[in-house]
Amino acid sequence: MAATGGQVQELPRPPPNIYIIGAQSTGKTTLVTALGKYFAQNLDTETLTSQPHQLKEVARGVLQKHNFTASDITNSKSRALELQQLIIEAQGSAESALRNVWYIADRSALDAVAYARQYVGTAEAHNLRTGAAWQEVEDKMRAGVVILCEPGGEWLIDDGVRLMPQNSGEWFELHAHFMALLAECAVPTSPRHVRLFSRQNATADGTEVARAGGVLDAEATAEAQQRDNTATRAFSGVSLKAPDGTCLSVDPTAGDFRQNLIPVQTTACDGSANQKFDIITAGKHISQEGGMLVVSTATQGCLNFDPRRAASDQVILFSCGGRADGDGKETDSQIFSFITGQTSLPLALKNEAETCLNIDDGKLGSAECSGEASQDFTLE
Repeated sequence: MAATGGQVQELPRPPPNIYIIGAQSTGKTTLVTALGKYFAQNLDTETLTSQPHQLKEVARGVLQKHNFTASDITNSKSRALELQQLIIEAQGSAESALRNVWYIADRSALDAVAYARQYVGTAEAHNLRTGAAWQEVEDKMRAGVVILCEPGGEWLIDDGVRLMPQNSGEWFELHAHFMALLAECAVPTSPRHVRLFSRQNATADGTEVARAGGVLDAEATAEAQQRDNTATRAFSGVSLKAPDGTCLSVDPTAGDFRQNLIPVQTTACDGSANQKFDIITAGKHISQEGGMLVVSTATQGCLNFDPRRAASDQVILFSCGGRADGDGKETDSQIFSFITGQTSLPLALKNEAETCLNIDDGKLGSAECSGEASQDFTLE
């Protein structure tokens, strides 16, 4: 309430905080960013007091600060439980720092409990909900708006930090834990479940794409596929000729609505833009000496190898840095070995020891590095 000219006026109520929760690679951070942009452009000053603060990547910060790796979650129950407790505490601290601020968060403390239930045990996960830190964040979540993002589509991508499920069954099992915990905590979500890959794109430009989304989203693509103008380019606009005389080639419409997940193929060399690449040895998305990124000049996506995908779909273009929304930093799945001065070299992977890309029966795949010229690609 506020007094103006002797009269009492009611100030606008702050809106409820928004929690975007769910398993990995379901589009949580992407949705937070999109909502932030929406409110920035459509702020109703009569009903909203301010634009929402975006609370993102709390768990990633804990992983980096305390030197945890994704493998700790699956290889050590004690380490996994310790990590989830730290995440709950960090989430609580981050939310407390925004006590008088409206925010949108790309997770909640419930995420940590769901991961503990999946990778540690039901009893241990339940114990995480007995402390004071949990009680405070649970109360805030009940008072907010909770959106649960569902698994689906083709967004599983290894960025070198996040835990990757071994298969879609594990992915959906984790989602089931979220559903169960929301019911146990009496947090209403229905009908707020979302599956981002099936949404209608308001910024679609009419270009049909083969994968998730169905139509190219020009705005989302511009964010996801940004050219690194600070990068060191050892080669610019070159073709990569395979040992069988074909060239690496991409079709920008063969991926999803952000030009991610584009299969990389080999076709007859024709010198077209879809067969041109930059070789980057230093920049925003690569800091390793002796490494390189292979970046499509047509899309600005990075050559990416993900052994978790189907054998015929492991070599793809993906946003440099390994995050679908373009906000990634660096991932080994996109870094290949580079030898200064050589224009003929194998595409040897950093994230898979002794694994090289190769041509098998006319298709691009992978095999154990042989050290022979039959695995060399020539930069022309």
